[in-house]
Amino acid sequence: MLETYKGPFTVNGITDIDQVIIDHIKTIINKEINSTTTRIAIDKIKKSNPERYHVLSWTGIKESGKKESAGLMEAVKIEHGCQLIINGAVPTLKYYLRLITSLDGFIENHNEAIGLGSKLKKAHKDKWGQLIEKYFSN
Repeated sequence: MLETYKGPFTVNGITDIDQVIIDHIKTIINKEINSTTTRIAIDKIKKSNPERYHVLSWTGIKESGKKESAGLMEAVKIEHGCQLIINGAVPTLKYYLRLITSLDGFIENHNEAIGLGSKLKKAHKDKWGQLIEKYFSN
């Protein structure tokens, strides 16, 4: 599932075979994560009830809101059983990319998923094709 909202947010959800949302991934492009962002995520958790909800920012987490966000994250875990993860996008990518055992297999599977992803905009598919051609073509 891929949805685009007005403003700097995109939301990706991972569902199980019954289309129940397991993971939500919200990427914030030009804004630091703060306690308000955390509260917005909690409102969405209450509506969709995923197991995990990731909020990732390309600019990181605002230092002044870390303590309050940590308290909110703990509360939503207790109340809804949802793990709320807030982090910078780059550290998260670095963490998960190290778990990939075969880059070729990953790229092949991702390429196939993008080709099948009818909800992706043509511009996104075209950009992916350009990246593949530039970095992975022989």
